[in-house]
Amino acid sequence: MNTDNILYIGIKLSNKMIDKLGRVIKFKHNHIYCDHVTLWLNRKDKPINKKIRDYLIELISSDTEYMVYFKGSRLVCDEKCQALEVKGVKHLMADDRTPHITLNTDGIVKPKYSNDLLQLNDNYKLGDSYYESDPVDIALEGNLFAFKISNSNS
Repeated sequence: MNTDNILYIGIKLSNKMIDKLGRVIKFKHNHIYCDHVTLWLNRKDKPINKKIRDYLIELISSDTEYMVYFKGSRLVCDEKCQALEVKGVKHLMADDRTPHITLNTDGIVKPKYSNDLLQLNDNYKLGDSYYESDPVDIALEGNLFAFKISNSNS
């Protein structure tokens, strides 16, 4: 399969799972996303595990629908974004990003900001507004899918 038209491969959450997240987590910002976990982002400037990427492409190229089960873990938030780190999918990650769901943003930053937010630690916090919650142990599931560039035009 040609990967040029694939923007990313991920796990798509159903509306039922998105509703479940909204019942368990108090959303902090108005621009709600929380619909997927990105497993591979098609960027030429980042190193990737080609074996995992090719495996993901093989799976989405088949006629079989693949359900992925995973759990919520660490919830992080600042004045711009809220994200939920997830566990149980690291073996499907084709790059070194932290697996997560971007829950919401302030509408100014793009959802990709959540990648930076998850990398913050005790040495660098965005003022007093940054926080990590106690673990959010929530069972989630979604279907493996490819978001293609042509999808964004519809």
